[in-house]
Amino acid sequence: MDLVTIQRNEAHDVGVYFPDRFDTDADQLLHMLLGLVGEVGEAANDVKKWDRGDFDFVELAGRMRKELPDILIYLVLVADVLGINLETAYHNKKEFNDQRFGEAQSGVRHPNPSSA
Repeated sequence: MDLVTIQRNEAHDVGVYFPDRFDTDADQLLHMLLGLVGEVGEAANDVKKWDRGDFDFVELAGRMRKELPDILIYLVLVADVLGINLETAYHNKKEFNDQRFGEAQSGVRHPNPSSA
């Protein structure tokens, strides 16, 4: 599923699940942005626990598999409230960064190359 479809589906679901929840776009933006920050905080907390040795990388990846979709959902909802097409914004930013920093270099190190 492409990013535009994900964004459209999530925006639709908010209207269905919470039809009277938000009086204004500002109310919805505040709720969605705080949700995004909360989910990023949960992911960061898991990384902190992994870093201090509470669990191994495999468990971290499993935890991230649960948290990252939550982050994506809130991110696309924030973008939707602001009228931003994330797919277009991504391509514009990628082009800008490629011009500024040069084409992406290969050989980026990943802790677990098979999952990158």
